[in-house]
Amino acid sequence: MFTLNYQMLADFCRCVSKMSDNTHVFFRNTGGILHIYAKSTEFYVTFIQDLEIPDEFAFGINSANFTAVVKKLDKKLPIEFNPTKARLFINQGETEAKLPMLDTIIDFINLKDLSTYEIQDFVNNLIYCAKAIKEDKRFKGILVECGDSYTKFAKLGFASCGVAVTDSRAFSVPRVVISSEAALVLKGFKDKDRKAILLNDNVFGVVLSSGVTFYSMLLDDKLPQDLFTMFGQPDGNSFTANRKDLINILTSIHAVMGNDETGAIWTRIENDQNTWRISCKTYKGTEVAENLTVIDLPAEAEDFGVHRKAMMEALKAMDGDEVTIYIGTKSFVYMCSGNQKVALTKFSG
Repeated sequence: MFTLNYQMLADFCRCVSKMSDNTHVFFRNTGGILHIYAKSTEFYVTFIQDLEIPDEFAFGINSANFTAVVKKLDKKLPIEFNPTKARLFINQGETEAKLPMLDTIIDFINLKDLSTYEIQDFVNNLIYCAKAIKEDKRFKGILVECGDSYTKFAKLGFASCGVAVTDSRAFSVPRVVISSEAALVLKGFKDKDRKAILLNDNVFGVVLSSGVTFYSMLLDDKLPQDLFTMFGQPDGNSFTANRKDLINILTSIHAVMGNDETGAIWTRIENDQNTWRISCKTYKGTEVAENLTVIDLPAEAEDFGVHRKAMMEALKAMDGDEVTIYIGTKSFVYMCSGNQKVALTKFSG
């Protein structure tokens, strides 16, 4: 018999319920260490606790039945588990449930040597990326890269069709591809519930405050390092702007707009005056706009939109005084400064 707390089980079940092809939750006690885990093709959820249980055991139960039982339990009381030969008994006060055990067990995954990073901005931008590519069948996952030379960008540290950052100084670091469906599971947890990021060249994980750890099953990580190869070559339709001036304009617009709007900025090219007009409009019709003088505006340039916070944060991660912006590709806007390249999803309308 062993006892567990409600919050841990609730967090665990919330992750498990998002598994499209998972049907089982597994319990394994080895050397007094209890592992509770569930696995699908896209992600893996686990909880590990030292309970000093003398008897070793391993069994599985139906995840839907287990989740249904946990939902009915009292949040304030401990929960007792008593595994027998063929059934798991779950008791809390006068509430009792018995669930049949499975005949087979899937081994849990042993994960070692993970590095820990700060989390909040990282995960929030990861979720933004996942939402951006959810309906786009061309993209199956999110490329994640972190390293020591990303000191200004360590919290963001991701690359995808939402924002993609490459830096030739930082390619000896972990580089993994995360399922967008797996990333969206994290949307259900508040910032304060996410405590740390675990990352190495084999796995990406997030530790929740209850002790539950969520891991993404990695996809094919053989994506090209060069963004132009990854997302398509830009044509010659480009112009150059002062990086710091552009950051100041975006910061000013973002301060006025806040986080209540769509997050998009719409840019209009004024060819006659080499002027780039950057604007954002609220749902109520109020417009905030700034003008920036740029170099070599193309004659056939079209208006385009991008996510303003994504562009602002990507520019802050760059080092050069000037940034060249390529606008001629169908789906992306590229920003280049020296060896650093960024791809931003292009909005049309």
